[in-house]
Amino acid sequence: MSRVPKGDRKLKAALLLVCWADGFGAVEGAHVLADAGLARRRTFQVIIDELWQVIGSGSGIVDRIDVLVRVENRGSATQAIFVTHSVADLSAFESTKDANKALGFLEKARLKFIGPVGPEELDRLSTVTHINAAERELLTSAASTPPPSESVLSRLRAVMRRGGGAASSVDRPRPHGQGVFLLKHGEDKRPGIPFRLNFTPAEETGVHNTNNRFDGVTTRAGDASRIGGTP
Repeated sequence: MSRVPKGDRKLKAALLLVCWADGFGAVEGAHVLADAGLARRRTFQVIIDELWQVIGSGSGIVDRIDVLVRVENRGSATQAIFVTHSVADLSAFESTKDANKALGFLEKARLKFIGPVGPEELDRLSTVTHINAAERELLTSAASTPPPSESVLSRLRAVMRRGGGAASSVDRPRPHGQGVFLLKHGEDKRPGIPFRLNFTPAEETGVHNTNNRFDGVTTRAGDASRIGGTP
């Protein structure tokens, strides 16, 4: 994926579809071997990541995805997880028919994991699942990370004034909404289950740090101090 030019949406969508099809093909192959007594029987979980990059790549793409993911049922012993950025991604079509089909992916999902989002996104989500006032407050407050306190800023300035060195992870406060999610299950008005994900020691090494270009903080021309952690 990293070798696909950023502006080539159709090529990226095609590559993702090929990867998903290959994954579902492996699942079917494993079931055929198990049915023939040549392998142990297993269940599968397939992650459909970056759905937004495929869903809006062109007319008719929704039908292709719909055919591909229909393997997700009890007969295939397969669970599918769809990952996208916004409900708006599922309705960004000129065709109302395509938009309704795409929203159907969300409507049919029995479990919905919702991260920190704003009020407009919650309004869109409310069309497919009930969200009460307490849940709205949780998700919108998690999306609104307050600025660091003056004491934290003072410590960071002191490190930068010394000209070099690195601020410890303690100096960089954890974003308020980091790892916060709400699990909504069912179609009735039952409340969701809030939880927070925490990094493991292996993840704290920075292997998944997608904000590393913020690490170099320029204080003045020709003088930069490295400050570790996630902004």
